Order: sequence, then structure tokens, then C-alpha cells
Amino acid sequence: MPAFDIIIVLPYLFSDHPSFPEGILKKVLEKEGFSVGILETPFWQKKESFAALGKPKLCFAIVTGPVDSILLNYTSLRKRRNEDLYQDDGRAFFPGCPPSIRYKIRPDRATLVFAGRIKELFPDTPIVIGGIEASMRRFAHYDFQQDAIRRSILLDSRADILVTGMGERQMVEIASRLREGNHVREIVIPGTARIAEPPPGAEFEEIPSYDESSVDGSKLLAAQLMLQRAMQQGKRIVQRYGSRAVIEEPPEVYN
Repeated sequence: MPAFDIIIVLPYLFSDHPSFPEGILKKVLEKEGFSVGILETPFWQKKESFAALGKPKLCFAIVTGPVDSILLNYTSLRKRRNEDLYQDDGRAFFPGCPPSIRYKIRPDRATLVFAGRIKELFPDTPIVIGGIEASMRRFAHYDFQQDAIRRSILLDSRADILVTGMGERQMVEIASRLREGNHVREIVIPGTARIAEPPPGAEFEEIPSYDESSVDGSKLLAAQLMLQRAMQQGKRIVQRYGSRAVIEEPPEVYN
């Protein structure tokens, strides 16, 4: 089987419908000449499940759907849900598992789980993350299920680049740059975030760091206000994590 250029990984069955991002992404990438494989509902307890389509030529793209996995897996009272309306027949658990050990088809924090498994198998293959789950967690954020402030999903997932917003233009540009031989960490385009140091002399809005936000909740609120204002003004945004930093480029502008 020839290798795909890009493999999109999903925690549910592929849907060719505009309400779901993967159908649109697949179409626009194929229109630009890229071959796209779809890896649906991998059994995330075994890393080998993520090798079903082999190693992509360019990158993996993790798409976890139109709703955050924690919101789909738990109620507001932190009770585990027994159904997942985005799965086939609403089935939330893999079939065939013993009653004492039931594995969710969509794992908690699916982006982190999928990225970790892929890194185990293909440590040198770029990973692109996006969608609601990644976008809402791109900087330090409050996790209601753990009742804790967590750091950027970029650090915890070890993904190479995060796409915010609609994502079609960004994915085509990322794929094109990778095909040209560019290193994924060197791809700096609107509507993306990555781990890097701000270049000397660059203008950016620096929001309170993770260390500050994790000990003082008011700093987290201030960061959110600064973040919204900077996005509206089209500014580059930086948040520091010790010796590292997450940098978000200005949003993609759609005419």
C-alpha cells in the first residue's frame, strides 16, 4: 500500500459533512494534490493501532471533532457518560471488552492520547493538532474535570504545530511547506501556534506566564482578557513556560 501524504486521525467515524472538519480538510488537501488517509477510532490502548495505514510522507493531523472530549465524556457534575452521540449508534465503549474494563472509544483528552501514541511509533514524523479541543487549550487553561490549571496542550502533547480557526488554508500551507522540505518547526504562518522563542525585535503581546497563572487565578483571567484583545488587534501572542514559550501568530483573515 503506497504511503499517504497526510493521515488524519479521528476518535469517531469519518463524516463527509460540513459540520465536521475532517471532510472539508480532506477535500481541500486532495484538491491541492495531496493524498489523505483517514484513521478512524484507533484502539488507543495499543500503539500498533496507529500504524494501520503506515507512516505518512508528510505528517499526521489529529482532529478530535466539534466538541471537547472531556465535555463529551463527562457531565457537569463530573459523572462519566455512558453514551457518545458522535459515535455509531451512540456507543461510547469499544465492543468486546469485559464489563470490568471498558475502554472509551474517545479517550479523555483525545488529542494528548493520540499524539502520545503516534510519538511512540513515529517519533520523527510531524504532528499537527487542531479543532476545538486543541484551540481552547493552546495556552494555560482551567480544566474543570481535574479542577486544575493545566499548561498548553502543545507542551503536553509534544505536537509540532497547532492550527487555530477553520484550518483549511493553514493545513494546505503546512503540507505544501513540508513537501518543499521545510522543517515543521520553521513554518510560521497566520492561524497557528508553536513552541519557540520570539525572534529578536519582534512585536508581540506577552500574556501572564503559566507559572504566574497556576498560582494566581486572577492572572489566568487577565491572560484571557489580554488574549482576546490581542487577537482582535491581530497581534502575535506569547506565553512563557519556564525556559520555553508558546507563540501564536495572528489569526488567519478570511475575505
